[in-house]
Amino acid sequence: MKKQLPAIEAFLKTRPTCIAHRGGSGIAPENTLAAFEKAIRIGAPWAELDVRASRRGALVVIHDRSLERTTNGSGQVSDFTLKELQSLNAGSHFSPKFAGERIPAFNEVLKAARGRLRLLVEIKDEGIEEAVASALRKSRMSDDCIVISFSPRVLYRMRSIAKDIATGLILKLDKPVPPSPLILRARRVGGSMISPSKEGVTRKFVEAAHSKDVPIITWTVNEAARMRELLATDVDGITTDRPDILLNLLREEHK
Repeated sequence: MKKQLPAIEAFLKTRPTCIAHRGGSGIAPENTLAAFEKAIRIGAPWAELDVRASRRGALVVIHDRSLERTTNGSGQVSDFTLKELQSLNAGSHFSPKFAGERIPAFNEVLKAARGRLRLLVEIKDEGIEEAVASALRKSRMSDDCIVISFSPRVLYRMRSIAKDIATGLILKLDKPVPPSPLILRARRVGGSMISPSKEGVTRKFVEAAHSKDVPIITWTVNEAARMRELLATDVDGITTDRPDILLNLLREEHK
């Protein structure tokens, strides 16, 4: 097996790995500090998050382009400053007990995660690659994060400016497909791993990726029965809104 970047090596040491999707959006309000803290408390080794830019370029952790679904605000994230975004309530949509939760700045999550939680960092806005790389280096989290994206352009830019930071290509698949073209596509943009949706994952797909030293992380799986099916394919990691369910399942299998 070829030598991998530190984040990929760290990931493989914990395989099969539980990745708390948006911090675990089934157990806390997604992409908030409360979610990442809960992921840490229940023992998730990794979490996934989404990064966008505010009006003045500050990096914030939120999935949607607009504010309506997860906050009490409205409009586009890119139309507001960090201060304005952090004045919003980002927790009550999940439960009143999370009413004080804010949209976190990216550097706040990195600070909270350092030494406690590794991260899959999904870039949602093209053009912020250099800012993301700078934030990872300043926080000393470069070796504990994998930058992921649906966009080959984003990954190509990321690898061109930061060869020391691992990257991965996300794929939305409706059904199983031949793996070789997807592996080649990921390799062309410098991807160190592939993250296909659960519909496209088969044992054949995983074996083909492993033969090229490419780890596979699938998403988003919340039912225990489907988790078991995917673990049987030898997939390297599962991203889930319910990390509590997956962690319990993994503990049972290792008894």
